[in-house]
Amino acid sequence: MNVPQPVSRWRRGWRAFTRFLGKAFNFSLGLAALGGLGFLLYHAIRVVPDLNPNVLAAIIAALAAIGAAIFNQRSTQRKAIDESHRPKKIEAYTHFFDLIEWMMAKQRENELETIPPEQIVAEQAERFVKLNRGLLIWGSPKVIRDFHRFKEGSMLSDFNPLYTIDDMFRSIRADLGNSNAGLLRGDLIALYLKSRAELLKGTQAGSR
Repeated sequence: MNVPQPVSRWRRGWRAFTRFLGKAFNFSLGLAALGGLGFLLYHAIRVVPDLNPNVLAAIIAALAAIGAAIFNQRSTQRKAIDESHRPKKIEAYTHFFDLIEWMMAKQRENELETIPPEQIVAEQAERFVKLNRGLLIWGSPKVIRDFHRFKEGSMLSDFNPLYTIDDMFRSIRADLGNSNAGLLRGDLIALYLKSRAELLKGTQAGSR
């Protein structure tokens, strides 16, 4: 197995510094653009009484076009960043799907209830390490919170994880830009079950 080489402190610091510079540049560019628009608008208002209506309409149209161009540039840049992150997010979230599929396979074999939570963590230690690393870098805040709920609940003997897993599935889909409109809570995890009726059984079993 290839062991990833640790990233040096200097490299981590340089990456953080370059990210900071990029954000500072974008912020400064936005402030400069707003300042320019404000300057133009201020002077346009001052000379409004002396302007021909056609000239005034042209100035307003120009200001609107500049504002739209800035907005479109920011939106395009944000979309490009999101698209560049998408493959890494999918790779990170795949480790969670692998973990759930392993658990569901054990459940179908009636083995999951006999395995202590500590043993599950020990057997899946490498997968948990990769998942934690992926979530740390690429996970959205909502996905990370849902994963905390899943881990904390999994250590309880009476915990039914199905709806918690479904919540994380929904958060993952939302983070990847997919819509959850029209989906009921439980619809996603039910794809791994014979029917949605098993969700109710799991809830009743977990409440005892």
